Amino acid sequence: MPINLLGEPKRPIKKIPESTEIAMHLPEKEQKRIERAQKKAAKKAKKEKVVEAQKTEFEEVNLIRAFKIYLLKRRLTFIAIFAILLLAIAGIAVYFLYFYKPQPKIVLNLNKPVNTNALPVNVPLAPPTPSTFCGDGICNNNETCTICDVDCGSCPAVVPVTPPLVIPPAPPQPLPNTELAPLRGALIKFANETAIYLVDWNGELRPVDMQTVSFANGQKAKQISLTEIYTIASRFQDTRRGLEVVGFIPWDPRVLTQEELEPFVK
Repeated sequence: MPINLLGEPKRPIKKIPESTEIAMHLPEKEQKRIERAQKKAAKKAKKEKVVEAQKTEFEEVNLIRAFKIYLLKRRLTFIAIFAILLLAIAGIAVYFLYFYKPQPKIVLNLNKPVNTNALPVNVPLAPPTPSTFCGDGICNNNETCTICDVDCGSCPAVVPVTPPLVIPPAPPQPLPNTELAPLRGALIKFANETAIYLVDWNGELRPVDMQTVSFANGQKAKQISLTEIYTIASRFQDTRRGLEVVGFIPWDPRVLTQEELEPFVK
C-alpha cells in the first residue's frame, strides 16, 4: 500500500468490478416514496389487466343480452298485434249486441188485385170462295146469301152489335180500419194471454218480439212498465193480425187516457 508522506494518510482506492451494481444511497423518505410509486404502478397494471379480461367477458355477455332484448321486442310486438285484434273483435261484438238495431219490418197490408182475363178478340172469317154452281137456280154446295144471292136470295139486314163495356180493375186499396184503430200506437194484451201486441195505424194487432224490440228513448220492450201495457177485453182477440214487430222502433209507445181506454175494457 503506498504511503503519502506529504499529508494525512489516504485510504486505498478499491477498483470496482464492471459487473458490480452500484446502489446509490437515498434518504429514507425518498426510498419509501419510490416504493409506494412502484406498488401503485404494479397495482394499476394488475387492475388494467383485470379490466381487460372483464371487457372481453362483457362483450360476450352483452351479445347474449342484446339477443334476448331482440327476442323480447319481437314477442311484445306479436302480443300488441294480438291484443289489438282482440279489442277489434270485442268492439264489433259489443256493437252488434247493444247498439245494432235492425229496422222494423212494417208492411202495409193491401187487398190483392182482381186478376181479370183479357177479352177474346173476334177475328172476322174470310168469306169462302164462290162455288162454280152459283147461278144454277139451286142453293146448294155450301152456297149462302152472301156468296150467291142469285140462288139463295138476299141476306137479311145485319143489326150492329154493341161491344160490352169493359171496366178496368180498381187499384188495390188498404184494408179498412178495425175496431182497435183508436188505440193505434199503444201496447196491449189480453187477460188470458201473455203475448204483447202493438196496435198498428189501421187497428191491426202486431205481435211484439220482447227480446229484440227497442224504442226511440233507448228503452227495450222487456223493460216497459206494466202501466204502459193495457189489458183489453177478450172480445177483441179475433181482430185481424199483422206481421211480427222486431228491431228498433223510432218512436215510443203511446200513453192512453182513461177515456180512450174505457170502451175497450168492458
